[in-house]
Amino acid sequence: MPMSHRAFAFRYTAFAAELKPLVEAGDAGALTRFIDAHRTELREPDHGEPVFSEWARQVEPGDVQTRAKLALTRYYDPRADLGLGLIWQRFQDTRAVLGRALPPFDPGGLGSYFQSEAEVTASIARVLPTVEIEGELLVSMLRAAEARGLGLYVTF
Repeated sequence: MPMSHRAFAFRYTAFAAELKPLVEAGDAGALTRFIDAHRTELREPDHGEPVFSEWARQVEPGDVQTRAKLALTRYYDPRADLGLGLIWQRFQDTRAVLGRALPPFDPGGLGSYFQSEAEVTASIARVLPTVEIEGELLVSMLRAAEARGLGLYVTF
């Protein structure tokens, strides 16, 4: 099954300060408290629906990946996909297309990657000189995040 590239303008600096340490620690309890504290700001990651107060009933106890995936929506809008779809593999510069992984976070098992705001700008500078027609999609994705002063979250 082909992997479809999904990417979202992402508030990386806020994420790095608030949630990233909890994700790296893999503490389900801390993630649960984070979700409860910010529930009204979160969206269901796959469809973008609001998160209801009984969200925990739909998640296995101790499931760190699902909790982290839900908590992450505080920093992006899951309804605003900027991704490259199935053509992402045509690009040589995987740092610009993907970013950096954040072990142990990989809720779908197919990869999740991040670019800070500065990395988005650097990615544009790296790929801009080599842009062809398909590359314009990559630059457009990166510029959409940069124009809002945001990083990028990529998932499959």
